[in-house]
Amino acid sequence: MLYLSPDQPTDPIERPYPIQRVPATGSLAAAITSKQPFGCFTHFWGGRTIPCTAEACDACKAAAPSRWHCYMTAYSHPNQLHFLLELTAAAAEKIYQFTREHGTCRGCHFKANRQPQTPNGRIYLQTQMLDMDKYRLPEEPDLKLILSRLWNIPLDEIEIKQPAEPIGAIAFATLNRGNHDLTQQKTNESRQ
Repeated sequence: MLYLSPDQPTDPIERPYPIQRVPATGSLAAAITSKQPFGCFTHFWGGRTIPCTAEACDACKAAAPSRWHCYMTAYSHPNQLHFLLELTAAAAEKIYQFTREHGTCRGCHFKANRQPQTPNGRIYLQTQMLDMDKYRLPEEPDLKLILSRLWNIPLDEIEIKQPAEPIGAIAFATLNRGNHDLTQQKTNESRQ
């Protein structure tokens, strides 16, 4: 039975965090609310981006290409929108650089656009520290829970772990499923 309620949920986890990507034309500007970016290898499979799950991955079995995506939450003050930001590894490098310099990416104000202005144009980011005296950021949501719901993966099957050593743009953390260390697996493959 379906129960409908006129009440808005009080649990912030129940509220959706829409995915924002850098648009083909124009720009995307916001402040990051996550303390740390997380990433994993993904496939575009079945009309949507899904995480690579190594041995259990249907997309890998069908030889679908994979690429690494970075995820964090961000807030747009003009729109009052708290959202999930998805960036490619190359685009995320500026965020990782900011995080290395400041010890966190929370408060990183970015402006991103594509050059050329096409859906697959390279993403360029400009970053600076947000004036925290002037702007207040919402609390950091549980990124693991957001991705669990987005990808329909049980929460206990997602592990967030620190890499043994920084590897290129994958410098701080990687979202893994189960016992599969996808960062090390894909990194070793790319070195061969």
